[in-house]
Amino acid sequence: MQPLVSIIMPSFNSARSIAESVQSVIDQSFSNWELIICDDCSQDETVSLALKIAESEERIVIISNDVNSGPAVARNNALRMARGRFIAFLDSDDLWFDNFLEAQLEFLAATSANFVFSGYEIFYDGIDRNKSYFMPTADATFDGILKQCQISCLTAIYDSKIIGKMPMPNYGREDLGCWLNILKKTEKAYCNRQILAAYRIRPGSVSRNKLKIMHEQWQTIRGAANLGIVRSCFYISIWAWKGIVKYHFSR
Repeated sequence: MQPLVSIIMPSFNSARSIAESVQSVIDQSFSNWELIICDDCSQDETVSLALKIAESEERIVIISNDVNSGPAVARNNALRMARGRFIAFLDSDDLWFDNFLEAQLEFLAATSANFVFSGYEIFYDGIDRNKSYFMPTADATFDGILKQCQISCLTAIYDSKIIGKMPMPNYGREDLGCWLNILKKTEKAYCNRQILAAYRIRPGSVSRNKLKIMHEQWQTIRGAANLGIVRSCFYISIWAWKGIVKYHFSR
């Protein structure tokens, strides 16, 4: 019997993209999944569009936050409802290739791993520009992701039977905080070195605001990693330098 995969999707004002993101889940070659969408008080047509899709797809569950609380709270509220052994994440503007779940579950079984991720495509919303690709290193450790996090939320999947349900901290870089907490329980995360998903970048998005990300990185190092000032300065210095190399020198 196929294991159940619970897919966690936060949404907020995602009317332009949520249908495409959800369709990339429906199109999966692996079929035993549930998609739990938690809307964070959208002010556009996000919820109505999601409800319309869910009318003909019983594997989709839609819930809403009572107040706007951010993506970590939305993900955690969805996680509480998750019934699957495996937990995966997809934001409401990103996409999976149709073999994503099948490939990742096969990789989990082949490696006997508890936590895996993959490479992904990067595309720019509304901009006629060539796509780029990010292929992580073969594995990721607690120390390694403090220096440069290779694990993207849209490609991460973990075994909750071994690790348990791991909520995201509601501060800093919540996904990095979650991965750090998982890597306290399992030695490594392993990369399936295939391109299995597509990450959307919007002009002016938070993902491009480097000063904000640096502040969030510091919060996460001090919080989830629980490091002192000296070690925190060491790690954030390495992280900042690797970021410069990744986004500038590699172009």
